[in-house]
Amino acid sequence: MGCPGGFPKSIRTDFGAENSIVGPMQQFLCNENSSFIQGTKFKEVLIEHIITSLDTLKAAHPEAGVLVLGDFNRLNINPLCRAHSLKQIIDEPTRGDAILDLVITNLKNYYKKPIVCSPIGRSDHNTIYLPPIGCSKTGKQIKRLVRPLRKHCIYEFGRWITNHPWYEVLDASSTSDKADAFYTTVQDAIDNHFPTKLIKHHSQDKPWISTEIKDLIRKRQIAFAEKKMFLWRFLRNKVIRIIDQAKKFHYRDRIQNLKSSDPSGWHKGIQLITNKCQLRAIITVPGVQPDDNKAIAEAISNEFASVTQGRPPINLKRLPTFLPANAPPKIEVWEMYNNLKNLKSKKAAGPDGLPGRLLKEFACEFSVPVCDLFNSSLKEGIVPKMWKDATISPIPKTTPASISKLRPISLTSILAKVCEGFVSNWVMEDIGTDKGKNVGTLIVTDFSKAFDCIDHTLAIQRLFELGVRSELLPWITNFLTSRRQRVQYHSALSRWETLSCGVPQGTKLGPIIFMVVINNASEESLAESFKYVDDLSLVEVRPANQPSQIGVDVQDLDAWATDNRLELNPSKCKAMQTTNESSLRTVGSAGRRSGETKFYP
Repeated sequence: MGCPGGFPKSIRTDFGAENSIVGPMQQFLCNENSSFIQGTKFKEVLIEHIITSLDTLKAAHPEAGVLVLGDFNRLNINPLCRAHSLKQIIDEPTRGDAILDLVITNLKNYYKKPIVCSPIGRSDHNTIYLPPIGCSKTGKQIKRLVRPLRKHCIYEFGRWITNHPWYEVLDASSTSDKADAFYTTVQDAIDNHFPTKLIKHHSQDKPWISTEIKDLIRKRQIAFAEKKMFLWRFLRNKVIRIIDQAKKFHYRDRIQNLKSSDPSGWHKGIQLITNKCQLRAIITVPGVQPDDNKAIAEAISNEFASVTQGRPPINLKRLPTFLPANAPPKIEVWEMYNNLKNLKSKKAAGPDGLPGRLLKEFACEFSVPVCDLFNSSLKEGIVPKMWKDATISPIPKTTPASISKLRPISLTSILAKVCEGFVSNWVMEDIGTDKGKNVGTLIVTDFSKAFDCIDHTLAIQRLFELGVRSELLPWITNFLTSRRQRVQYHSALSRWETLSCGVPQGTKLGPIIFMVVINNASEESLAESFKYVDDLSLVEVRPANQPSQIGVDVQDLDAWATDNRLELNPSKCKAMQTTNESSLRTVGSAGRRSGETKFYP
């Protein structure tokens, strides 16, 4: 393959070639001792050079497929075609009325008829698309329903909500009735003011490519096909300008703030903008086709469910008996308003479909019914069913992605997160830093599927023992009971699964409940312990002439994990010893020596 006047590029050989040799065909035309060859002599030398290059290539690879392409600028290619039985396959103008950009090949039967498309950017040469025969596309076009929040629709919605009294919520007698009335009213209003629209979404679309930009691109392509060149140039320049603005807004709103808080996320965002990022991770499932997203989502859901359904559900009879003497805390309308007003407007909606933009825009109007609903929920100790649903995004832990090495991140209702925030603050006030051990950051041991295996009954017992006010416990108990989740893989959704154990990652209460459960791990060990989320480290400092006792502490930790229905992950348990002998071998296998330090994987 070669590009006259060009440079080496990556070319995908969709016809199944095992190797590709790509290089320029014009570098020989000038050097440090000679000027550029021009005129008739230039044309003859160029053709001779291409023929000689192909002779060398075919001598080493007799069955090689050849694609010679580029701007030949009226060059006589007949000697080249005769020398190697090649054929020029472009038959439409590529610049003005002239056919200047050619594709000369012996692989015509592997490709469909070339399609001449509009130029890229402000180039004056048209692009050529050469579609292969019998090969799937690298991306997949997906149809999905979206709900555009147009400005005039938001204005009409605002006129409705500012005049709505919410009597159907305020007068309802129970939390379930209030939740049903609230969501029915809001959903009807959203359906009325923000109708859904079916859009086509490509799996490789950039996040800043909106439906408006796609509409402009479509109009631009139609103008080019109809040869309305003045309109096409106008739309071309407009598309370039709008995409440039969209990139800048995307960086400002989504990436810029990550530079200090999340450098890794900032770097990935920069790679995405500069087209240097990797494609979306493909999760391999044995026996399932890679493009069957629905089947993959179901398989991932079953894998997660096998863990989160592996423990018995919460047993209220095993919980300590308590009679709340005080009424649960009560949220004021202004407190709810402040929390709704501070929401991120572009935060993804949960399974209930309430957009963060509307909740933030109309925080004052929503604060009244949501505050009433939450106070009723606290009083009855019942969490609305919609707040206990989660859509799971599987995040690969390894590369390549494996179904057994995925981290489930839960996308829950925005209103659920707001109300969780109040409860989380109260729980942390009750627990306090003086009622338990301090936590630190050091990785030595790791629990396997720690968040997914939390026993709900045990979690409530620990909260009670740590002094969480009894009037909050019914609400937290119901928050953990009968939770549901489904998996979203690319655009496919699995069916719902009901969970019997575990706490959702991606919520505010989940990490707190987990830390409460492992709070007393290694509490009586002689070694000093440090805890950080699901990582725990034991550190022993002793004189060299005294025996180590940390092996006993490790055995006690393993026994504690068994009693609390957790399991240590041996592949992630590491031990380091600064002497030649140590009982830390109980954590892992044989170690390797590095100077006077031994590391045991």
